[in-house]
Amino acid sequence: MAPPGVRLEVEGTLEAVSRAVADLRRRLDALIAPDAPQDCAAIELGVAEVLTNIVQHGQVPGSIEVECLRREDAVEVLVRDAGRPIPFERLMQAGPASFDFDPADLDRLPDHGMGLALVKALFHSLDYQQAGGRNLLRLRRQLQGHGP
Repeated sequence: MAPPGVRLEVEGTLEAVSRAVADLRRRLDALIAPDAPQDCAAIELGVAEVLTNIVQHGQVPGSIEVECLRREDAVEVLVRDAGRPIPFERLMQAGPASFDFDPADLDRLPDHGMGLALVKALFHSLDYQQAGGRNLLRLRRQLQGHGP
């Protein structure tokens, strides 16, 4: 039997991303809120960031597939698309140092490069694969009260 989950197909536009994220939030509430309501917002924000990045940087020909699967102690998110791959160096550089800046120094505020770092901060694991013109981003978030 397949684990309970949420499946969405999202057109490659920001308007479609906005609608999909609102739908995802309602469905996440039903999927995990009784056990871990505080995790819904983190997953929603992370998926919104991933979808926005795909639309803005991935030049997606077609739709983006999103699956959120409930595991016993976690939620696993799978995002598949046929857009441009994530540059390996960007993926590796994204981390807590991306948030190390002086917010009072407006001339030096970063104007990009924080999205992947935010996603890494919201999820406990991130795995990315690209093969045959398809991207697969696998994210996992431990539910609060169920592990690290």
